[in-house]
Amino acid sequence: MTSSHKTETELKVVGGSTAPTKTSTVPQSAQPNGTDNNTAQQSKPSTAPLPVSAGITAAGLRIDPNAETTTVKRILTKIPVYDKLDPQWYIRVRPGTEWRMEGLGLIKYHGDRRLYPIAPTLSEVLKSYYRRYYAFVGTTIGRAPFLWVIPMPGADGSWNTWHQSKHDCVMAAQDRWLQVLNGGSQFEPNILTEAKPDPDWDEWLHPCKNFDQVLDLAFKSTYVNKLDHPLVEALLRGG
Repeated sequence: MTSSHKTETELKVVGGSTAPTKTSTVPQSAQPNGTDNNTAQQSKPSTAPLPVSAGITAAGLRIDPNAETTTVKRILTKIPVYDKLDPQWYIRVRPGTEWRMEGLGLIKYHGDRRLYPIAPTLSEVLKSYYRRYYAFVGTTIGRAPFLWVIPMPGADGSWNTWHQSKHDCVMAAQDRWLQVLNGGSQFEPNILTEAKPDPDWDEWLHPCKNFDQVLDLAFKSTYVNKLDHPLVEALLRGG
């Protein structure tokens, strides 16, 4: 019997005397590669299924800059209404009498600073609160359409210089980009000298195909057409 399989005798001191104890030595051949059974089990290959491939490849992700792509059109869902423009904006006004109107009755309510169009049937009841406006379709150079409203001359034909000079800026903005600046005693157009493309009105106003549709988007939440409207209640009855 070799020394690796024999039982070794050790001496242990117990109460001042020695007593022989036996310890077993496991043959090294029973420990594969110096590891125990638990370690051997942990090192077994995983039997879990591999994740399913998503099929992503370099060829499938590469975009050809010359390939045709689907064109997506921006859709307007609302159009802001302004009676005063930001002087930093460069703007244009859409030409054509079919894209403007006069005689629009508006109330500028000081409670929320909004402009409320009124139905002609309420003009007599609200005659102390509204005034008549011109309305024009405009856009900024950054493709932000708006409805621009300017007070009309009074019943006696008199016209505030500020309002008249603003109307002059409208006429000038039909064929050139400009800013509407405060000139001290009136508004003055500041023409953009750098050449810029004209607005693509059909594209920029999509889906509006006519002026009525522009008005609908501009005033759909402020139209006053009945006597029990909250604005009428506030003006006539302090409601």
